[in-house]
Amino acid sequence: MISAGTSVAEMAGALGLPVWRIGPAGDWTALGTGCRPWYPSMRLFGPRPGETLGDALGAAGRALNALRTREPRRS
Repeated sequence: MISAGTSVAEMAGALGLPVWRIGPAGDWTALGTGCRPWYPSMRLFGPRPGETLGDALGAAGRALNALRTREPRRS
């Protein structure tokens, strides 16, 4: 699932489902990593220094497109 930081995203992460969480920069809960250690299935997307939240959304969109083109098509 792709979500902002909501209880739904937290529950999905707790259940081990793949989650892409889009939020503000400096999420201390990542403990300096690209994910939350207690939700290893959750990938975090946030703006880097000098970027906007729109840039983070663009990064998530590119990652989604890369995933889509990597997956084999099913009939």
